[in-house]
Amino acid sequence: MTRVLAAALAAAAAFLGAELAAGGLGYGGKPAPRPCEHRERLPGSGIDPLVQRLALGALDAAACAAGKSREELLLELAKKGSDLPIFG
Repeated sequence: MTRVLAAALAAAAAFLGAELAAGGLGYGGKPAPRPCEHRERLPGSGIDPLVQRLALGALDAAACAAGKSREELLLELAKKGSDLPIFG
């Protein structure tokens, strides 16, 4: 049992080291776009990209009206939604 735990800790340390060596600290540091800023459209044709474009467009419009980025609005809605009794 102790050997298994030691091996798991060594593997976790190796994965963490590899992630840091690959530049893991600098990944994902992009700030959220400003509200109402134009975004590139999702490429592609067919029903799936169309539905995604419509949903993202509606979300962008709601975020713009609220003066928040799309990401900030989604996080706020998720926090409020998690307080609803149907999710508890």
